[in-house]
Amino acid sequence: MYAWKYIVERFSHRCRVVRWNYRGHGKSEKPADLNNLTIENCADDLAAVMDHARISSAVHIGHSMGVQVLMEFYRRHKEKVKALVAIAGSYGNLLHTFHDSNLFSLLFPVIYEFVTSKHRDLIPLWKKVVPTHLAYEAASLLEINSKLVKKGDFMPFLDHLSELDLNLFIRMLKLANDHSARDVLNTINVPVLIFGAEHDSFTPVWLSREMHRMIPGSEFQFLPLGTHSAPIEHPDLIELRLSRFLMEIFPKEFGM
Repeated sequence: MYAWKYIVERFSHRCRVVRWNYRGHGKSEKPADLNNLTIENCADDLAAVMDHARISSAVHIGHSMGVQVLMEFYRRHKEKVKALVAIAGSYGNLLHTFHDSNLFSLLFPVIYEFVTSKHRDLIPLWKKVVPTHLAYEAASLLEINSKLVKKGDFMPFLDHLSELDLNLFIRMLKLANDHSARDVLNTINVPVLIFGAEHDSFTPVWLSREMHRMIPGSEFQFLPLGTHSAPIEHPDLIELRLSRFLMEIFPKEFGM
């Protein structure tokens, strides 16, 4: 939930905001069968959340893998979509472009086998190292812009990561890497706003630009110096651009 801190703070007084957890994340239970962690499962779970909350359609905002989930959600439940907002994400096969290289995708089968076979031995180390100042410093050097991020905003992510079931985490990563919603992009006919972060190493900004080119009528906002943690690095710019987007779509509800 760390990515949504500022969006929830700044929009919940203007509209209804619903956050939800993937299976095995946060307060959501882990499925008995870890094969039931696909992007399609996530998309259908979102539909179930909407039905339970009695929401017929909504503006959907996704970050990271959530962008991939939203594209699949549109394929399966387009009647529930008023608009889509993609922040620092991709349409699929996410390991193929990690750090602008296919290397991690090639190494992943070995990593997957190691983690799934040794996960019980790795858990104590994982829980001890991940939610620490050292892990934050490593992230600052390698993945996030420490000049834009407040440590207190990022640490909840590390805390949550340390509590994730390793088997579930690596399995979900594999299933996400096996999935692509690229073929959905040129079929989308609702308003779409895409945020791309300049120094995003997880889902490089060129992926955001590619989605912008492929989705008819979509809008694009560049986030200078931003990384994959852009929602907590650029809360002001995201709020301003998202507000403008919503006002254009819903002038009565969001107009000044």
